[in-house]
Amino acid sequence: MITLTTMQVEGIHCPNCVKKLKETASGVQGICDADVEEDLKTVKIKYDTDVLSLDAVKQIIETIPGKEFVVLKAD
Repeated sequence: MITLTTMQVEGIHCPNCVKKLKETASGVQGICDADVEEDLKTVKIKYDTDVLSLDAVKQIIETIPGKEFVVLKAD
């Protein structure tokens, strides 16, 4: 099932962060779309719950090499 979740992410502070989040998300099987809003520090991710859990999506964001993102909350 395709689900949309909005995550509040600490560590988004520049266009490079936005680019890195989008590039990483686009390369993960099960993630259909990712929209990053730098000014709001949010990531909206559409993903397939048959392939990924919410915890897996959080872990993907928090373990992006070279970045220090922390998911504060997810709806």
